[in-house]
Amino acid sequence: MVVCTLGTIILIFLLTLGFFKVISKLTMGWCKSNTCLVGKTVIITGGNSGIGFQTAMALAGRGAKVIIGDVVNSDDSVKQIISETNNPNVRGKHLDLASLDSVRKFCKEIYEEEDRLDILINNAGVGGAPLGHTSDGIQIHMQINYFGHFLLTHLLIGLLKRNKSRIIFVSSIAAFKHNLSLETLNNPTVFKQDLKTHFTIYGNSKLCELIASNIFAEKLKNTTITSNALYPGTVNTPIIHNTGGVDAFKYSKMFAKFCLFVGGKTPYEGAQTQINCALSRDLDGVSGKYFVDCKPFYQPRLARDKEFCKQLWDESERLVKLKPEEKIENVLRG
Repeated sequence: MVVCTLGTIILIFLLTLGFFKVISKLTMGWCKSNTCLVGKTVIITGGNSGIGFQTAMALAGRGAKVIIGDVVNSDDSVKQIISETNNPNVRGKHLDLASLDSVRKFCKEIYEEEDRLDILINNAGVGGAPLGHTSDGIQIHMQINYFGHFLLTHLLIGLLKRNKSRIIFVSSIAAFKHNLSLETLNNPTVFKQDLKTHFTIYGNSKLCELIASNIFAEKLKNTTITSNALYPGTVNTPIIHNTGGVDAFKYSKMFAKFCLFVGGKTPYEGAQTQINCALSRDLDGVSGKYFVDCKPFYQPRLARDKEFCKQLWDESERLVKLKPEEKIENVLRG
């Protein structure tokens, strides 16, 4: 009787996964734009693997100069992209989003080496970094996913404003599952060391990215720069594998990896929405939106709370030690 019941539960579970897989396939958004990017320059963070790599491949295939900013060596990825696209204008640069000094060094080198930037894709992210702080005094997970990109985008506005350009933040549906407040923004001591905590912080970081995208859009509304955020879908990438450390939550992660393998999108499928945000001419002038499967999507309530978003922005400027001359209004006047 017990074996029969267990078998029934497993069958129902597998059928449910299959159902969601079919629904995902039927509703999946695809980038259908044939826009040529010859002469354009793209920076993509975390372009060494997963959906970032697939995005870098797609944009290089359309002729763009692609710069991959990643903390790990990108030589092999760059060689593969060049080989498959026959586009030699692809290179990797070291970028550690967990270090504000590294972000500043990266941007300084970009200004020295490039005379334009047309697309900035803030793609890099982690699924469960330790709960400690970096040497900058910022919680590790939040700095890699959000604060590093917040500073990076500010520092590159001067280059982005030279041409019609796009900023893209890769957020998540996890932005709807959070406990974000000014108190929890950089204070992981209120959390417990468990799997739920890691996903809550992940949700906080992804909501912050969505809010930042919206405010960049607002502050840049009288320029030729647009800013949008997106959710790539549930994608079978390694992001969950190192949650809490390689050996932490072992069985929970094995279960999650199985579910992603059976029901998740491939990295190529997951990259479609951000490729579309980068390429689609239908999005010329479109800013401050949140896209899922290449279509505008409803935003979390807190992302629409203007007073909270302003407070979050001000606190973010303080935490990344943004200089007065680096604030958007001053960069645009310069």
